[in-house]
Amino acid sequence: MARNIAAIIALVLIIAGGIGLEIYSNHTLQELEHRLDKIESNEVFSLEKTEDTITWWEKKTKILEMFLLHEPLHEIDFALAEVKGAILYEPNDAGKALTRAKIAKDILQERHRLSFSNVL
Repeated sequence: MARNIAAIIALVLIIAGGIGLEIYSNHTLQELEHRLDKIESNEVFSLEKTEDTITWWEKKTKILEMFLLHEPLHEIDFALAEVKGAILYEPNDAGKALTRAKIAKDILQERHRLSFSNVL
């Protein structure tokens, strides 16, 4: 009887943790998308908003690295650094770099999306 109760409690904790992770990661990726959109306003790229986004993303990455694939997370790191470099040194390429950052975010979101096949 005690084993059954312990197994049920463990199952509930695992399911709750998975749901919590899904909510946290979706919220974080939506916030990243919002921040990437704010970097460019009226075809002018903001270095300050880019640096704020990089700082924010570094904090979020520390948590997400425990649960998600590292490669797509680091692709976003590289893409954000590329956006910053483009704004500083090649302003004409900043739009391309920002597009790569958005694509990296979309790839991470696609890989992480909760689907029935991922559960099995």
